[in-house]
Amino acid sequence: VCDPDNERAEFALQVAGGWQCRGLGAALMQKMIGYLRERGTRELWGVCLPENQPMGSLARRLGFDVRPRGDTTELSLALAP
Repeated sequence: VCDPDNERAEFALQVAGGWQCRGLGAALMQKMIGYLRERGTRELWGVCLPENQPMGSLARRLGFDVRPRGDTTELSLALAP
């Protein structure tokens, strides 16, 4: 979901258990990042639970800043200068 000014987009991603660890989450995230960069969005962000280590690892591999934020973990990626 992108804000009306195209500054920030929030993402949510859920991959069914049987499809995890097959690269589907990474492919979907890369597609989303590419699309948002093309449209000039400045930042992509989302949250996950701290125990969701696979999502935190994927986010780090894709260049996201991963920070604890209370009961959750905030993921943010700068897309455009």
